[in-house]
Amino acid sequence: MARRLYRWIQFRVTHRPSMRLAWGVPLCGAILCLLGWLFAGIYLYWDNAKLVNFLAAWIPFALTVLIAFLPDARMRPVKKFLWRSVVILVGFAWSVVLWHQQVVTEGEAARSQQQIVRDANQHSDEKFKEVETDLRSTKSDLGQRIDNLPSEISKTESHVESDIRKSIEGIAFPPEKHPEIKFSLLPSINIDSPTLTESVPVDKDGAISVDFMAMNVSEVGASSLDLWVRICDGCSFVKEPTGFENAGDKDSTVRHRAFGDLNPGVSANKMTVQFKLPVGAPRTCKIGFQYSCKNCGKLGAMQVATITPQYPAGQ
Repeated sequence: MARRLYRWIQFRVTHRPSMRLAWGVPLCGAILCLLGWLFAGIYLYWDNAKLVNFLAAWIPFALTVLIAFLPDARMRPVKKFLWRSVVILVGFAWSVVLWHQQVVTEGEAARSQQQIVRDANQHSDEKFKEVETDLRSTKSDLGQRIDNLPSEISKTESHVESDIRKSIEGIAFPPEKHPEIKFSLLPSINIDSPTLTESVPVDKDGAISVDFMAMNVSEVGASSLDLWVRICDGCSFVKEPTGFENAGDKDSTVRHRAFGDLNPGVSANKMTVQFKLPVGAPRTCKIGFQYSCKNCGKLGAMQVATITPQYPAGQ
């Protein structure tokens, strides 16, 4: 081996230098620089998905170029070995790039998913903070409203009460209707124009008999109706009127009758009162009628009838 190296050096020294060596040295340096730049770039951008996809797409093209220029059979064994080594390395590099492409793709997918999760979590945190802030504000407002609720209720009640009072005061209620009872002397039956003046004959004993009736002339029924009849002062009852009672002493001039109910437009049956005039009585006497009922509102006014006694001839 040493002898061969000595002969090669002696041959180069004694013979004219070849231009191949002059061109080969810078070419090898350029190739080494290019390979260094290539390996450095692959190292720096090994995890770059675009670069990996690019190499996986174009390495087969470089391999086809190498295969296209296959050496012929006359190539020396050393060159054949080098050629085959290069082809094998290119195939191995292609396999490595394809494998790494899958790794990079999975990593990109995982990073994308993680980024999506982080973005979603961040968005959720921001929305949660906004909701928490809104809830805190709402809670504060609700607390203030609850604290102010008694005063608001009091104001509302006073306003409502005032409005109701004004509304009630503004309502024009129709006047309450009460029954109206009118008395009339018989035989007259025109209750719209009751007869309160009548001439009545006096019998031989000095007694007179007065017939009268009562009628409800209103649109409201009289409930639990009470009637009173009063004869003139100094007069005395011949007998107790039918249906009436003496509510006072024995010399009382007033008699009372609990009539019951009297519907609108209905008249009571004929009632009769018999009494004697006092000695020296004037030519006329008065009889009073009065009524009251459960829904009349107040005691009715006294209705006074004027009686003119007709004495027998000679008296």
